[in-house]
Amino acid sequence: MRTSLDQLKVVLKEELEVYKKLLDLTLTKKDIITENQIQELDKITQVEHNLILQIGKLEESRERLTDQIAKVIGMKDLSMKDIIDYLEEKDKKFFIGMREELMRTLNHIHEGNDLNKLLIEDSLEYINLNLDLLTSMDYNNNYKSNSEDTGEAEERKSLFDVKI
Repeated sequence: MRTSLDQLKVVLKEELEVYKKLLDLTLTKKDIITENQIQELDKITQVEHNLILQIGKLEESRERLTDQIAKVIGMKDLSMKDIIDYLEEKDKKFFIGMREELMRTLNHIHEGNDLNKLLIEDSLEYINLNLDLLTSMDYNNNYKSNSEDTGEAEERKSLFDVKI
């Protein structure tokens, strides 16, 4: 069990590092969204994708190690909280600290993603408003001569036929 615990410590440390990188990207993404840097946003999204794949691999390793520890303890489907109950004091401190740090980092990522989602939605609303304004403009009124004025309401023409 000692070997599995040591390996689990390494996996959790790596996982925390990757989550912290993801958090940094989430915070950077906020600035990029507010500055409308679409190409930079695309680059960050690619980096995020790679980090998420890396997290997936680490999660698989963590689950495998947790299953090994569960077999030694004689239980099935142990969570990190359950494992902590069976550990010596020095290991308990590490795993409790790691669990808290992971939870805190994940909460910050979640909050950052929520903010980024709101910023993107606001940007889309602004774009749609501008499209609506552009598509509802009547360009013929500016170029009509007085002799052409018949007093009848003319059909409205817009710059775009369809809103995409």
